[in-house]
Amino acid sequence: MKRLSAIFVTWLAGGLLAGCVPNAASYYAPSVADGQVVTSGHCVPLPTDAVFQVGTLPARARVMEGYRSTYIAVRLGSDLMTTSDPKPSWRTFHFTRDRFLVRDLARNVDMTFDKVMNRDRSLPVTAPTIAPYWLEIHLPKPVPASFELISPSIVVDGQEYPFPPIKFERKLWVGISPFNC
Repeated sequence: MKRLSAIFVTWLAGGLLAGCVPNAASYYAPSVADGQVVTSGHCVPLPTDAVFQVGTLPARARVMEGYRSTYIAVRLGSDLMTTSDPKPSWRTFHFTRDRFLVRDLARNVDMTFDKVMNRDRSLPVTAPTIAPYWLEIHLPKPVPASFELISPSIVVDGQEYPFPPIKFERKLWVGISPFNC
């Protein structure tokens, strides 16, 4: 009877694992003072999104890695609001400057750059708006393993708030994932 149970358990475990493969995923884990880190991902849920508030304005940041570039995606506004409260909690917002800074934390070197794109609107980030939008802050190459985004302050409804520094650290996840992911 023990032999039959062992065979059944082995068969069951083999059947369950047949649809799985070893997997590794590299990602940037964010951290923000007084912020929340959100797990996201399809097959491998990884802590990739930092969610926080700047005054009454909701914000979210994550590193996106593409074929040609790596950039920080910063979302500001209503796409982060819950469906139970469809009205924005702010009247207007804008950054005080359009200069962002990335600091390589391992080498303690500041890397400035000009490519900051507002994906959803043609307005500059310093123009007041009520509309939520998504910034792309393209990182210089080579992308450091550990860095910090330092943003200019932001004005929400006439009140200036410091935009919190967001730290990102490259991490490696190793585990088993479903075969079809």
